[in-house]
Amino acid sequence: SFRTKKSQHIDQVDDVTFTSGEDAIIAIKSSSALPVSLEVLRGNVTVSGNLITAKGPGPVKVRVTQSGNDEYDVAPETILDFCVTPPTPVITVEINHDPFRLTLLSSMETNNQWFFNGSPVAGEIGSTYEPQTNGVFQLQVDFDGCYSMSAPTDFLYTATEEHLSNSIKA
Repeated sequence: SFRTKKSQHIDQVDDVTFTSGEDAIIAIKSSSALPVSLEVLRGNVTVSGNLITAKGPGPVKVRVTQSGNDEYDVAPETILDFCVTPPTPVITVEINHDPFRLTLLSSMETNNQWFFNGSPVAGEIGSTYEPQTNGVFQLQVDFDGCYSMSAPTDFLYTATEEHLSNSIKA
């Protein structure tokens, strides 16, 4: 007798947002519900069974295979290529009075890029930034193309230090 097997595929995954201090766990499935095999090609992840555990932000590439059985054909090999995006950075304002200095602080220690009025500020990649003029400031945290952007923070300087605290809009 002639018998054909059913076809199957590996389900794709969307980008995942990493939360500091917590692993991001992604379950990988085949359309047949048969067990899959995972091989890490790139990324700060571990695999166990059908689970990918992201240990930090950055690009991830995992090879997924499923060998089929008596009822299902072998699934086409699938390469899952996705981002584990970093948490959204938060800008904190620090005001020093002696000498007077306004400092913006990033919630992330590394991979920062400060923005002024929508454009990157050349060379400003540290966890702190001291703005020298009025404008809208943002912070992008980028792990090899997997990035997140802070909410915009507007600053308006007035002529005297004592009025500055009242004129900052965060």
